[in-house]
Amino acid sequence: FLLSCAMVAAAGLPSVLLLAASLLRLVAGNWIFEDETTTSLAPKVDVAGFLGAPRIGYTSSKCAQVSFRYTKGTPRNLYVFVKRPSDSTWLEWGSQYPVYPVEGEDGLFRLLVRDLTEMQDFQVRLTNDDGALKVLSTPSNIGRTTGPNNHSERIHTIAFHRTDPRVNVQKKDKSVCVDVHWLHNHVDLQVHPNDAYFEVYYSYVGEDLVSVCKDQPSSKERLCGKNLQSFSGSKKESYQTVCGLRPQRHVKFVVRSVTCDGIHHDIELIIQTPPPAPSVVTTIRPHPRFQATTAGFHAYVKVDWIPQDDVHISGYAVYQGLVGLGAMRLLCWVPIAGEGPTARYSGGKVLLPVRESTHTNHEDTELLADWLHGNEVHQEQEILVAARDHGGGESPPYRYPLGKYLIKESHVKCLRSFEAEAPTYTAVVNARDKKRDKELRARLKEVEDEAGPPDWVKRWLEFPEFASLSLAAGILLASVWTFSRTPFHRSNKRIRQRADGYQAASEELAEQLRGLTTDRSSPRF
Repeated sequence: FLLSCAMVAAAGLPSVLLLAASLLRLVAGNWIFEDETTTSLAPKVDVAGFLGAPRIGYTSSKCAQVSFRYTKGTPRNLYVFVKRPSDSTWLEWGSQYPVYPVEGEDGLFRLLVRDLTEMQDFQVRLTNDDGALKVLSTPSNIGRTTGPNNHSERIHTIAFHRTDPRVNVQKKDKSVCVDVHWLHNHVDLQVHPNDAYFEVYYSYVGEDLVSVCKDQPSSKERLCGKNLQSFSGSKKESYQTVCGLRPQRHVKFVVRSVTCDGIHHDIELIIQTPPPAPSVVTTIRPHPRFQATTAGFHAYVKVDWIPQDDVHISGYAVYQGLVGLGAMRLLCWVPIAGEGPTARYSGGKVLLPVRESTHTNHEDTELLADWLHGNEVHQEQEILVAARDHGGGESPPYRYPLGKYLIKESHVKCLRSFEAEAPTYTAVVNARDKKRDKELRARLKEVEDEAGPPDWVKRWLEFPEFASLSLAAGILLASVWTFSRTPFHRSNKRIRQRADGYQAASEELAEQLRGLTTDRSSPRF
């Protein structure tokens, strides 16, 4: 700029154009057409709100991780401009990129740039400006993408499981739901070029694939698959609920793992979908039949259904739930056919003892109103029946609310689990659990006895001087408490003597009053 001023002074008016160009370059130093990197010893906040220059971190053949510090709040999305060091123009690279904060670093954010060119040096600039002339950040360091990479982390295992009965509800089209599970090493998204994005598809025989869900590249929010804790080493488990399936049809599931570079790996699973919901008839018998004896009668609800003619169905699961709360548990397992002790408890019905209870509702307002009136309230219960196939899939359950009746769990005798070999009562199961809990507590006490005194006692005994001082302080406190208690004890004795005198005087006065009231001829009466 100073050189241009000198040239204007020497050459005159024809050098005004050179002076104007220098001024424009000086004023617009942070705009889109700048091609030089500005460096300084300490990072400064530029006009775009970025603290220092963005930093290119990990890279792959087509993706790069960019970290930066931002001072104008928390950005949601940013525009990215890219150029090679030899280029003079910054190019807007794609649409807006999602931005995510780095855990444990205040003001530090991260994004993932995609679709870069392989084996190329590049720089990036960021902006949060939507205007036509965007104000850009300081240019980043020079990064370089790697060569072609055809490696993709494989999905190791795929399986299916029954869907939660609270989700797999009956629908008008009689469709069913299943849960698809898979194992993969990279389940957590870290805004990293090595992140794996999942896609789930399904198709029937002779039909096209139907997309269930897809993860969004460059995103840290998983849209396809929910994480589950797994005990199979480094591999982590995910599952996706797939609904809208036709019942009792062969269906193929495809789970795809896609990298940021576009390399994908597929794994397939072919199963038969669960059966539709069973046809159930329920009857509550609160009283014995006409002219029948009441001796030994207990109110019960009869849950009867028509066994479905399907070789794939293994039995029916009877659940006990709370209406409106989503809480439920397996009450009885009724197999299609049984042998030995289970033969009596198999087939197509179950009898459940019930008792009538007042103030049983499922609406919050009704429960609150009964409680405010001092009544004992109960959450309304319901019975759910679902058909279960040999593969572990379940149909949508049939639901029947019990109204004012509650199930007497201690009187229910049936198969309590899918693996049960003999029927049991709920009370027996509870007693077994209590016995196991008692054994665990005894074992815990043995372990604590073997471990010896706590660590703080051991540390206290390691310092004899500290132990002696603590003992002396304890003796001093006990002596002070003993000597200070004597006058209080004497005063308490005098108070008790006065109280005994007052009680004797009140008893004498009461006896005189009784004598006056019994002598009705007395004028005082």
